[in-house]
Amino acid sequence: MSSKKKTKLSNRLISRAEGGIAFLEQCLEKIHTQGTDPAYSRSIYILHSYNFELVLKSRLVLLSKKKTIREIDKDHRGHDLEKLSEHENLNNIGIIKIKQYTTKFKRYKIKTIYGDFTIQDMVDVRYDYFESKLRQTDHYESKRIKKELSIMKNIIEKIKVLISEQ
Repeated sequence: MSSKKKTKLSNRLISRAEGGIAFLEQCLEKIHTQGTDPAYSRSIYILHSYNFELVLKSRLVLLSKKKTIREIDKDHRGHDLEKLSEHENLNNIGIIKIKQYTTKFKRYKIKTIYGDFTIQDMVDVRYDYFESKLRQTDHYESKRIKKELSIMKNIIEKIKVLISEQ
């Protein structure tokens, strides 16, 4: 696939992530302003995970050696962030390591040069009703996620520079 096509695809991914992050910031500022709330937290976690996945995939598209969009799509399907990141060096966008871990729930520890944060596994959040597990209350959830979104925005800026250099 040509560099120009990969750049366009990566731009689409990063633009969607930026829009999603802006939406999440508004939700955290005006609706979900405190701690864990069963009515809001699940949706916030899903969107948080989805938008980080878009950020990660925008970089992976630029690094891909695949010849077609279909091949790139097949290569990057799924929501396992650790698996998606294991084949590529992501240091140049500030990501040091992505490691899956499980307590009661599956999560990903994202280690970056800007600070570390945790992403809930999107599939685990979506289908947690099959289990009778409850997430621990986090009284500072909104504040914590705002900080995590700020870190994601730093990563996005690095990716945008790489896109512009293509």
